[in-house]
Amino acid sequence: MDTPLPSSPSTWRILTSYLLVSVSWGFTTPFLRLAALSTPSPPARPALSDPNAPWLKRKVLSGVYAVVDLLRNPKYAIPLLVNVTGSVWFFLLVGEAELSLTVPITNSLAFLFTVLGEWWAEGKVISRGLLLRLLGSVDKRLMISRYLAGYDFGARRYSAVCSREDLNEEKLKS
Repeated sequence: MDTPLPSSPSTWRILTSYLLVSVSWGFTTPFLRLAALSTPSPPARPALSDPNAPWLKRKVLSGVYAVVDLLRNPKYAIPLLVNVTGSVWFFLLVGEAELSLTVPITNSLAFLFTVLGEWWAEGKVISRGLLLRLLGSVDKRLMISRYLAGYDFGARRYSAVCSREDLNEEKLKS
């Protein structure tokens, strides 16, 4: 009796998975950063200021309270949940798709969605040069060749992204 070979997933399913993982990683990053920066100051906790408590206990409690305070903030907790869900999708995707393609494609698309998320959340302006580089990096052949050649996407990450205030200052100077 022959056992049937497992069929490989369709190309559309793989591409949709790439997009879902990339959107959940990249688009949530600016929202997580904004929520972390805008958290109100934590309430006074007597266990943290007790001089009789051991140093290690105060440090551990400080970390636990910081995490709990962030998770109580829905502006932080909801994007974090979406981001972690993207990690689960990525884990499932790695089991189905080619690893050497999955990592560079999802990371490049996540970078694209991070820039779009910064535009959406913070109102940052995307310059024409950055847009062309982003669109070029999403192209599968260019992205893979740059990845294999050691092209560093992170080094130029914010070189062409600036806020509207920066552009207004530049216009005033000229």
